[in-house]
Amino acid sequence: MRALQKQIQEEKEKSRELIEELRKREAEYKEQKAELTKLRETIDKYEEKEASWQKEEGNYRVEIAELKAKYTFLDDQFAKFSREKSEIREVLANQKEKLSEYETSLRDEQRHNKELSRMKEAYETVLYLLIIK
Repeated sequence: MRALQKQIQEEKEKSRELIEELRKREAEYKEQKAELTKLRETIDKYEEKEASWQKEEGNYRVEIAELKAKYTFLDDQFAKFSREKSEIREVLANQKEKLSEYETSLRDEQRHNKELSRMKEAYETVLYLLIIK
């Protein structure tokens, strides 16, 4: 029974750690998403003005390319985060299922122990009555 309780505690700790990791990654995602939005707005702004910048067109094209590359990188990071988030949720679901199984097993064992205790009391009572008679 102690082993099950210890295992349950370990599973709960793993779940807490995974949840904390998920929260950290979600914070990172929010920062990246804000930066993505800002970069997209900047790219859009530069693309709209591109026609009027014919004299400096080469310089702006380089900057746009750099921004697009950074946007692509962050977009890839976002996709990676989404996959990792799904994987973590799957692991958490599995951990929750295991925890439920362990808790059910522990309850069953506790019920069984109560039955044994009652049987022992009944047995002791019968023995006591037999000894008295």
